[in-house]
Amino acid sequence: MRRRFFLENLTKMLALSLLPTIMVTVVFIMILLPSEKKTLRMDTQNNLSLIQENMDLLLNDSNKVMNMLNIPTYANSIYGILESDGLDYINFLTLRQTASQLNAIVNSRSYISSIYVYLPNSKDAYLTNSGHIYTMNDKVDENWLEVCNGEKPYRLIRRQVNLYPGIETSQDYLTVIQENSKGYVTAVNIVVSYFKRLFGSLNLKEGEIIMFVDNGNILLSTSPNPPDEKMEHYLEALNQPGNPVEFENMLVSHSHSATTGLDLVSVTPKRVLYSSVYRLMMTALITMS
Repeated sequence: MRRRFFLENLTKMLALSLLPTIMVTVVFIMILLPSEKKTLRMDTQNNLSLIQENMDLLLNDSNKVMNMLNIPTYANSIYGILESDGLDYINFLTLRQTASQLNAIVNSRSYISSIYVYLPNSKDAYLTNSGHIYTMNDKVDENWLEVCNGEKPYRLIRRQVNLYPGIETSQDYLTVIQENSKGYVTAVNIVVSYFKRLFGSLNLKEGEIIMFVDNGNILLSTSPNPPDEKMEHYLEALNQPGNPVEFENMLVSHSHSATTGLDLVSVTPKRVLYSSVYRLMMTALITMS
C-alpha cells in the first residue's frame, strides 16, 4: 500500500516537473521548427533571385550594341559599308569607329569572345568587333544568322562553333541574339567556360543544382549532369515564381527573368537544406523523452 502510494506521488511529481519541458518542446516543434524551415526556403529563393539579377547584367551587352544601331545616321553608315564593294575614306573611318566601340565592350568583358552586327543587305554581309566584314557563306561561323534564327526579338542559343579563321577546333558558346523590327541583328558570343568558373564561385549546398532554362531546355547548369528528364516535372511543380515547392525528395525554387526570358531553377536535396532543422527536431525529441 505504501509502495503504491509512493509510486503514485512520484509519478505526479515527475509529471508536474516535466510538464513545462514537454510544453516548451511541443511549442518548439509546432512553431519554431516550421518557422526555421520557412526561413531556409526563403533564403534559397532570395539567393536564386540574386543570381538571376547578376545573370541579367551579364547578358545585357546586346542592348548596348542595339542602341547604337537605333541611331539612324549610324545604321545608315554601317549599311553603306556592308553594301559597298570597296571602302572609301569615309566608310573606312566609320568601320574603324564602329569596331573601336564594339571592341570597347569586348575588352571590358572577359566572358565575351566577339560581337557581330548585321543589317539586311544584298551581299548578306556582317561586320565584327575586330573590324572584319564577312558574308554568311564564308567559312568563319558559316550561316550563323540562320542557325540563330527564332521568333523572339531576344534569344539565347548554346552552340559549338569555330569563330575564328585558321582555328579548326570548335568551342562552346552561348550566343545572345537581339533583333529589332527593322531586321537589325546583334550577336554577342559568350564563352561558356566563363560560366563554369562563375558557378564554381557560388556558395552552393551539397547536391544543389542551379539550371538556366529556356523554353524547357537547359542552356546552362552548375552540374555536368543536370536532371534533364525531370525538368518538365520540376517546372510543372512550380505554379508561380517565388514560391518554392517540395517535389519528391527535393526543394525546387524558380525565378523567371523578364529581361532574358530565362527560367532559373534551383534543385536542393531536402536532407541537406533542412539538416539543421532535423538536428533541432532530434534534440527536442530527445529532451522530451
